[in-house]
Amino acid sequence: MINTSLTMQVTESFEELSFLHSMTTNLALDIHCDRLEEVVHMLLSRLCAIVRAEQMVLVLPPAAQSVLFEQQMLWARDELLDDQRLLELCQELKNKVVRSTVIENEFQTAEFATDYPEIRGLIGVVVGEDSDQGWLIAVNRAVPTGIDPVEWSRSEHQFGTVEASLMMSAGSILSTHFNNVELLKQKETLFTEIVRALVNAVEAKDSYLCGHSKRVALFSKCLAQKIKWDKKACDQLYLSGLLHDVGKIAISDSALQKPCELTTREFEEIRRHPDEAWNILHDLEHMRAVLPAVLFHHERYDGEGYPERSEEHTSEL
Repeated sequence: MINTSLTMQVTESFEELSFLHSMTTNLALDIHCDRLEEVVHMLLSRLCAIVRAEQMVLVLPPAAQSVLFEQQMLWARDELLDDQRLLELCQELKNKVVRSTVIENEFQTAEFATDYPEIRGLIGVVVGEDSDQGWLIAVNRAVPTGIDPVEWSRSEHQFGTVEASLMMSAGSILSTHFNNVELLKQKETLFTEIVRALVNAVEAKDSYLCGHSKRVALFSKCLAQKIKWDKKACDQLYLSGLLHDVGKIAISDSALQKPCELTTREFEEIRRHPDEAWNILHDLEHMRAVLPAVLFHHERYDGEGYPERSEEHTSEL
């Protein structure tokens, strides 16, 4: 009997460690959110089975919900409560939260239990640093298949500190991941704003250029999509289109804005803008993918384009 009990404990501990390892691995592989909601649903379903709950729900932090997901509640199984009643339950839990965790095995004795007849017991764990961040809630301890509910021991019938501890670890990992993804999105937003500022600075020098870079970017991306380029390549081409004339910021206004025919010297100055774009962008790691387009966008198949391709440039591409 003792050996059986120890075996069960070791098995459960291994399963918990395996789950936490799988959780961090799956979330790390999806840092760009391509499948984040799908991954979180999968992890919730597995966690629900490990803690032997009938249902589990992640009530997302407001920031994560607005940025990362289309909905605020993610159920591991069929929904038990509608959104409004679930939010009301979270508020009730928040009023009695201690150390970020609530365990109620005799839920029907709680003051507010009459509003939730579906619930026999639950664990509520805060996702994040405080109860305003979101909740991970396991509902109703499930009876294992093939076990007589009458003979099921009281300790097995109840949620305990082991289940709560695992859910706290999972909640902490989710919170950290959501924060990391939010920071990444902020970084991407800042990057986009810097690109737009560069483009606006160029277009402010010459009314002829107004809207030109955006149109080139849109046409290029549209053509790339037509020939079935993947999303990453299409986005890189769009960025290349936006930045292809950024080197004109280093060209004199007199040459850019001259209303009549350019002199040979002025045209040679204009022809420098791909090289100037290279000089502006080539030290920026995030701009590496756009360098060929900004440097070579005036080259021609007959060799009459500009600038001439030099070893200095091509060796760094």
